[in-house]
Amino acid sequence: MKLLKKINLGLILTIIVVLAVAIYSINVELKRNKEKDTIKTVCEDFIKTTSDYVSLPEEYQSLTNKISEEDFNNYINEMKDKLKEKMIDNNDAIDIQATILETELEEQLASQNIVTNFERKITKLSSYTFDGNQVTVSFKSKVDKEIKYTENGEEKTKNDAFDTVTETIILQKVDNVWKVVYSDLEYSRDSAYGYADYINY
Repeated sequence: MKLLKKINLGLILTIIVVLAVAIYSINVELKRNKEKDTIKTVCEDFIKTTSDYVSLPEEYQSLTNKISEEDFNNYINEMKDKLKEKMIDNNDAIDIQATILETELEEQLASQNIVTNFERKITKLSSYTFDGNQVTVSFKSKVDKEIKYTENGEEKTKNDAFDTVTETIILQKVDNVWKVVYSDLEYSRDSAYGYADYINY
């Protein structure tokens, strides 16, 4: 009888633990599901900021009016200030995102293919992968951009649109607010950078 009681007590305790874990897991999942809309909004807001800085200031979107080094550096600093508003307080993370955008601008200047308008719209949210206070959002988007170029000495404009393959944004909850840690976005048909491993956070 004593053995039976011990077995019954052990079984009851096991059931209680299993139920407690199940309830906790359900509550966590419900909480995460409620946050998905907020996380998506943060991603879209960050995408808007990065898209704004794929183009040079309007007065320098001409192939004849080249931006000075001083104005270019000032523009990059302005970009960093905007990124700081959306991202975690981590200089490595901010510098990496700024470097990606700065590289895009430098390549435009070097190739004389100046982006005058850039838009990115999420078309499919593939997954939200939660890990503690972080989440990795995977998605696909459609990119539309307008490019100014020269042909036979004449300034022309063309449109380029493409669907991205896989893009990700990593976010972290800081003081109950979701902030971007890193984004791997495609700015052209073959431009995924993959710098996430260089961030210490």
